[in-house]
Amino acid sequence: MTVSRRALDAALHDGARPAAAVEGGVQRSLLALEELTSNALRHGRLPVEVTVTRTGRSWLLEVGDAAGDDPPTLAADRDPALGGLGLPLVATISAAHGRTADGSRKVVWARVDSTLSEASDAPRDPRPPDARGGRGRGPGP
Repeated sequence: MTVSRRALDAALHDGARPAAAVEGGVQRSLLALEELTSNALRHGRLPVEVTVTRTGRSWLLEVGDAAGDDPPTLAADRDPALGGLGLPLVATISAAHGRTADGSRKVVWARVDSTLSEASDAPRDPRPPDARGGRGRGPGP
């Protein structure tokens, strides 16, 4: 996981990021990538695959694992010292987030705007889209 974050960090600081991208967007993308990846490694099944795609003004971060039958769940009413804050954090710092499952694979994704220095102040519902009674916002730009 640390290797993936370092590789992305190096790429985004060595000229691979769009000219309009700001440091705040880079840092939120790195944090979201680390949170999604650590969740997949901790709660999913191997193999874990990570994809980062530039989509206009955003980066689409997708982390897949072999636990397609095990949706991500929030740690409700848990002592924050015990963890469980990753998905709410990703919800707060991303423009959109969600998950898909296809057979034996699950992909949890976040779209982070690369041009904003800070995350939007708009409140986000950190529950997975299926727990909100809808599909949530899609991963597109």
